[in-house]
Amino acid sequence: MELGALPLHLRPETIPDLVVVHASLRNDLDTVRPYTPEAELEVMFPNLEEHNVLRGHNHYGQTRHWDGHQITTIGSIGLSMDGLTTAQYLLLDRVDDDWHVQHQSIPYDLDAAIARFHDTGYLRETGSMGRLFLRELVTATQQWVPFLHHLKRWRAEGDIGLDQALERFLNEY
Repeated sequence: MELGALPLHLRPETIPDLVVVHASLRNDLDTVRPYTPEAELEVMFPNLEEHNVLRGHNHYGQTRHWDGHQITTIGSIGLSMDGLTTAQYLLLDRVDDDWHVQHQSIPYDLDAAIARFHDTGYLRETGSMGRLFLRELVTATQQWVPFLHHLKRWRAEGDIGLDQALERFLNEY
């Protein structure tokens, strides 16, 4: 099955009151933050019947309560985006007809992960973009999206190549 043919959500028949999405019921790009307006959540999760939503996409763990629903962002095992270079996951327990979540975060061998970027030839093969991805791993913060915003602005201001833009970004931010 092709990736584009996969459904946006999963409602397991054997697991009651739970829906699993990448980002939202609406699309694969939505971001849920602690301050996302409730009106926007209504658009992201239209006609939501389940009490519990499990989602990924943002690479940091959080639980958001909204209109009788619990929206839980799981986190990321390999590329957290909350400033903590840890493997993050979720324990989900069914207790008295309700789901209870426990966010977990454990250290991993960051030096070994960094070494693999070099030892496998990944950095050599991916060039500038690999360096940016490595910086995301090392800092556990978003680098790609901010870089792309700067790149768009810098290109609108004048002629700048990808490598030159990356050097500027890495040196200034």
